Amino acid sequence: MNTNFDESALLGLFYDKEHFHEQICKPFTSDGYVCATETHRLILIKPELCKGEYAPGKLSVKRVINPDNIDITLTLAKLKKAIKKLSTVKEMEVVSPAVKCKDCDGDGEVEWEYVDTHGYTHLDYHKCPVCNGTGNEREAIMKPTGRMIPHKEAVIGIYEQKINAEHIVALCDAMELLGVDKVRYTASHSMGGNTFILSDGITVIICPNVAYTPGVWVNRKKK
Repeated sequence: MNTNFDESALLGLFYDKEHFHEQICKPFTSDGYVCATETHRLILIKPELCKGEYAPGKLSVKRVINPDNIDITLTLAKLKKAIKKLSTVKEMEVVSPAVKCKDCDGDGEVEWEYVDTHGYTHLDYHKCPVCNGTGNEREAIMKPTGRMIPHKEAVIGIYEQKINAEHIVALCDAMELLGVDKVRYTASHSMGGNTFILSDGITVIICPNVAYTPGVWVNRKKK
């Protein structure tokens, strides 16, 4: 493994820089790890491998680490081959972030009040008339990176699990940054989390997708 990896780039693959929630928009420490997550994928790094300093977060990561049941080795080449079989779209990056609507505070909804003829007050929530329900005063300005990536709803099957392809792309990018050509994959059961052990000190956990049928399988459970 490359011990001089780009720490900022690696963590940046796993959190949402534009999100308003402080737990999701930056890395943090929890249960003895440096962590980053956008809620569906999570990276855990032992602090001794990191050079930066990160504030403690409120999220406990102990409950997302699953006991082993499935235990197989996947290669970077095999994962990338699966990604190439999927239909792709242009990857976009943020040039200028969105500006949150001040009237609805980014919720997209505002409270409406009505007093009837009997003097009773009625409250309800409706689409914000200022931002038209988008939650933004101005949308983010995007530009293509020049890279093609799987469609957001594309799904890859691994053993008996379904995983959004975008998370597998992030995993592959992490493996390349670390100079790792294979990963140990474990999962608790068909509905449990997916754990990818990149090294003794770096682990990635990805939530399964149960809604869509996989477009391609990497490894499939033998019937």
